[in-house]
Amino acid sequence: MSTNYTNNFHLCQWEASDPVLRADFNADNAKLDAALTAQQSAIARAQSAADNAFRPGYVPVVTGYYAGNDAASRDITLGFRPKAVLVLESHLFTSDNAAYYSAMVIDGMPLWSQCPLSITNTGFRVFRDVSVSGRKGTNMKEYNYLYMAIR
Repeated sequence: MSTNYTNNFHLCQWEASDPVLRADFNADNAKLDAALTAQQSAIARAQSAADNAFRPGYVPVVTGYYAGNDAASRDITLGFRPKAVLVLESHLFTSDNAAYYSAMVIDGMPLWSQCPLSITNTGFRVFRDVSVSGRKGTNMKEYNYLYMAIR
């Protein structure tokens, strides 16, 4: 049995006086196999992501629009979980007196408790009201909204 072990994977490091046991070799091989399998999976995921980024028709940024419908909350489906979403009220671009109802959210970042936008597994969710200083949200019936989502 080994009296010393490697720091990272706790593999056997025998001293001259240690008895060598077949069970130690088997345990080390199982650890190596698990580590190599995990590494192989990580490489395959990275390769798949790289392949997707360069495949024909792949679009890393998706844009679109929706009309607010005054629902308390509403899901906008994109077919993927975005890394970030920006929503702008469309009057922002057409009127000097427009109220700016917009929001941006980044996946994995803590949300402000009154944020009128959140990321879902298939897109993003917009909200009608934000109860801070009378601000409105990102789903008001009178407004159209533009969005940009990053894959």
